[in-house]
Amino acid sequence: MSSHETSRPAATRRRVLFGGAALGAATLTPLSQALAGAPVPPGPKPDVPLLFQIGRKPTPPQDAMMETVSSRLPTPPAGGPRVRSLALDNIHTGERLNVTYMENGHYLPDALQAINHIMRDRRTDAVAPIDPALLDLLSDIRRRLEARSPLEIISAYRAPGTNARMRQAGRGVAKNSYHIRGMAADIAIPGYGLADLRRLALTMGRGGVGYYPRSGFVHVDVGPPRAWRG
Repeated sequence: MSSHETSRPAATRRRVLFGGAALGAATLTPLSQALAGAPVPPGPKPDVPLLFQIGRKPTPPQDAMMETVSSRLPTPPAGGPRVRSLALDNIHTGERLNVTYMENGHYLPDALQAINHIMRDRRTDAVAPIDPALLDLLSDIRRRLEARSPLEIISAYRAPGTNARMRQAGRGVAKNSYHIRGMAADIAIPGYGLADLRRLALTMGRGGVGYYPRSGFVHVDVGPPRAWRG
């Protein structure tokens, strides 16, 4: 698969590095400790209510208490890492991204834009904000597994029209999928079994976990904690 990479000038600390650059060293939790919790029993895939939609031009919801990710970056949880990185591989487009997206406890807008692009809807090229909480979840999964390989993105943001077409085709897609809101990703990590990846995501308890062994990925999202098998 060919690799499409984008470079940035090296004159800033906010580095967006494409290709095979290695992530900086970090304190890692052994997989045996990460899998210590009891897994959530699987159940039917829920159809969650649609809070808001994100398309090519996201429209803020009417409720003033809710704001889209694009309108204001959230404050990372207290006590978390001050520096966060991700290594991503979009298996459909061949693009790879190695990026530090948080420095000194602050999300970096230019790095988030690069992540939004690589996690876009591959069928329409629609780009929308990916929830930083999802990025933190993906970063922690990769860190706890001590993964050296990039995290493979099978699907991330999904435009409403794309989601509707997949649903009509009988792809087992939820009508109001968290993919539409940039809050979900279907992932795999080379060298790690899907069952281990699923167990880790379940023990973290930070959202939904769908297990799709026949399709070769695990779904993770930052909605309510729940579990199902596809």
